Amino acid sequence: MNILIVFSQPWAVGGAETHVTDLVKGMVKNGHTVYMAVHNNPSPQLQGIAKQQFVCNFRSANPLAYFTLARQIAGIVKQNGIDIIHAHQRTSGYLAAYVKYVTKVPFVVTIHDPWNRAYGKKLHAKIYDHIITVSDFLRDRFITEFGFSPQKVHTIHNGADQERYNPANYSPLGLANFRKKLKISPETKIISLIARLYKSKGQQYLIEAAPAILEHVPQARFLLVGDGPHEPLLRQRIHALGLADHFIFSGYRQDIPELIAISDIVVRPSEMEGLPINVIEAMLMAKPVIASRIAGVPEMIEHEVNGLMISVGDVDALAKHIVSVLTDDGKRRAIGEAARSTALAKFSMESCVAKTVALYYNLISHAKQSAWLK
Repeated sequence: MNILIVFSQPWAVGGAETHVTDLVKGMVKNGHTVYMAVHNNPSPQLQGIAKQQFVCNFRSANPLAYFTLARQIAGIVKQNGIDIIHAHQRTSGYLAAYVKYVTKVPFVVTIHDPWNRAYGKKLHAKIYDHIITVSDFLRDRFITEFGFSPQKVHTIHNGADQERYNPANYSPLGLANFRKKLKISPETKIISLIARLYKSKGQQYLIEAAPAILEHVPQARFLLVGDGPHEPLLRQRIHALGLADHFIFSGYRQDIPELIAISDIVVRPSEMEGLPINVIEAMLMAKPVIASRIAGVPEMIEHEVNGLMISVGDVDALAKHIVSVLTDDGKRRAIGEAARSTALAKFSMESCVAKTVALYYNLISHAKQSAWLK
């Protein structure tokens, strides 16, 4: 099968990019050919894996340029015998709908987040033929608020690479050496938050919780992994609280499994999510996760069993749960083990790929049947 992935946002390092990267790798591994239409720069993670990456301008200030872009993508579809178009983000979906009209090639759009700022919500159900939601929460939202019929909405949970995120891969000696490279002492308790530095990812809540945590666990340090526009404000607040020695800004890193492996807890106090992949990765690494009780998170975490949840912005609860896990080794191990069992059973990338490919075949078959009947 020839697949075209259309990704209209600038390629960065976030959940959607991680999902697409793992999805494409899984499809290629299963014998499919994947092409990509990306904004301005190709994905470095998929060089040599995707058959070809077509660089497009999805962010033109000239509205008329989108007609040229649509014709460009339609040309890619025709020239490469594309069987299915898989769009990510709204703009990709609009273009895929036009291309389907021109080429008769079916398409599907993956919804990664709640689309809180989307205009004309009900209109999307008329434009998009089918959508994939990464959580049941998003499925319900797009049926009730956007007006999609249930038959057009398909929940396929995100997954993560179970081979890469396996604690057995990382020896105590190797992790001790990794800590040394980061100048983190063996006795330090590490609380990690791995996400782009945006307000919606909740780094500010961890910063506000830090003083209360340090009262009980003075050897704690907070590892903020990622980059983004919110960094100057975060640094300013940390300095105002006199906590500069307790926070590490690592910037963008590719060694996420190692960073999770040296962590005692991974937190995700977000304001908005779909189904956070980093939570799956931490669960696979048998780490306790403390996350906001939003969107698809309750589909992943059972409170006090395989993780812990807080209300958005509840700094006191965040501090309390972090302290309770850091000061109770038995609780930390039990929650971590339960988390790994859940992730292995429910959130494998293999399952995500298989369900996505099965949906592709279904949509292709339906399109061919509809064309024949006409």
